[in-house]
Amino acid sequence: MFAHLGTELFRTYSLVLSSSAIAFRAYVQESGWCIEVPVHQRREALRAVRLYLQENPPKRAAKPQPKMEHPGSTSAIFAALILLSVQLAVATEPHPQDLMAAFGADAGKILNGELYRCVTALLLHHGWPHLTANAVAVLLFGTFAVRLYGWGMAWLLMLLCGALGNYLAAVWYGGLHLSVGASTAIFGGVGLCAAAAFWRQLKSETQPWRAWLPLAAGLALVGWLGTGPQADLVAHMTGFLSGLLIGGLWGWKVKRLPSGRVQTAAVGIVAGVVLGSWFWGYLTG
Repeated sequence: MFAHLGTELFRTYSLVLSSSAIAFRAYVQESGWCIEVPVHQRREALRAVRLYLQENPPKRAAKPQPKMEHPGSTSAIFAALILLSVQLAVATEPHPQDLMAAFGADAGKILNGELYRCVTALLLHHGWPHLTANAVAVLLFGTFAVRLYGWGMAWLLMLLCGALGNYLAAVWYGGLHLSVGASTAIFGGVGLCAAAAFWRQLKSETQPWRAWLPLAAGLALVGWLGTGPQADLVAHMTGFLSGLLIGGLWGWKVKRLPSGRVQTAAVGIVAGVVLGSWFWGYLTG
């Protein structure tokens, strides 16, 4: 009557027949379970099973989605490699200090209109120890930002935070100050992460005051990682505050993660701004 049944289907058919007061005999073979019904009750058994299947159709197993390598899983590595490539190029220069002077964040020249320095200074570093510290920080905080904002928007927002932070630092110093390094953008990423955590806590927690804890934690990170004998605390703080501002506006206005096309466009904008800033500097240098 019913043959080659799996264990689950055998149990289901047995319950259906039992509830319908239909006699049956069950046995198992190599191909699965078999159920035999008396000849005079076969039509009734088929009808009972058919009605059950109509009311309770078997669930189809969802097709496994192929796992695709997401650009976000490696974008932080590419960002660190870009910093490394620039440092290698600087190391081959006979007079690297001239390059620092031409493209570093010179406060006075930024205020005089050389805004490209706010971007180009982010890719320059004072030697390999400085680069290594920032490359590790990019891998860490850049990865966090990518998970929150997407593999393209995260880098665009961090670039914007770094550039804005360098400009605000120039306003603070007013002149006679030169700084380089990606740390301004990195602490901008810290601010972006803190702002995202703030909004998430504010929307989910029953105690609103807990939403301020991520901001305090971010500020503590600036105090812990952003201070040192040669650290530019002002630039680190302005980068962090820029991240809080931009991340706060993002969490307030943007309700969902942008699409893949937007992420790709964001990467294109980052490349265009960085290359355009260097080209601007070469034209005016």
